[in-house]
Amino acid sequence: MIEPWLKTALMYWGVDEIPGPDDNQIIIDWFKWVKIQGPLHDEIPNCSAGLNAFFGLNGIKGTESPLAQSWLNWGIILDNPKLQCVCILKSLKNNWQGHCGILCAFNFKSIVLFGCNQDNNTNFKIYDKSLVLGYRWPKLEYYNNYTKPFSSPSRLYDQY
Repeated sequence: MIEPWLKTALMYWGVDEIPGPDDNQIIIDWFKWVKIQGPLHDEIPNCSAGLNAFFGLNGIKGTESPLAQSWLNWGIILDNPKLQCVCILKSLKNNWQGHCGILCAFNFKSIVLFGCNQDNNTNFKIYDKSLVLGYRWPKLEYYNNYTKPFSSPSRLYDQY
């Protein structure tokens, strides 16, 4: 069974950041699901904003944070990888940054995430398993018809 958040995420496969001063409105809309201040641009790291949108569009509360590592404080801690869970990665640049996405495949040395802001695109990407900080699954209490103002995923198709 494909979980609803992955079904929603896959609707956004191929959404690109727009280089320069223009912004992809779809990515800007994802930021409505997180608490962030200041001017928004699609080149701001958006992996967590996208995940919050994918869960929120299915009535499931996310972290409401634009930070990837905020997902370490969310949901049920999984000791082992589980397909379609949230996977949080550490950054090679500094301790507070990172990356997050939906786990779609794994083996003893690699994982495949579907996520946002992966080479400035929403797609599948392979990562070394040594980067994994944790795996999370939504708690039942997060399924509470959580809603925020947001444009429908169908807007995606209006832009292409």
